Amino acid sequence: MTADPKHLERLVRELSQLPAIDRARVVAEASRRAKPLPRSFTLHRPTLKGGISWIGGTLSREELYGEHGR
Repeated sequence: MTADPKHLERLVRELSQLPAIDRARVVAEASRRAKPLPRSFTLHRPTLKGGISWIGGTLSREELYGEHGR
């Protein structure tokens, strides 16, 4: 079942206005009632495959961020 974005927005707004303890109870109850994910469902990020090696230069912090100090 796909929810209407407007309906989801209303639910988010109402949930955010609840006190923290009530919000936690609602989320816990919703999690308890939710259908389990299928066994084939994975939360892995997709990875790129192919090529032989990286040829785009160094991947050092200094090269990536320059003088921003990140």
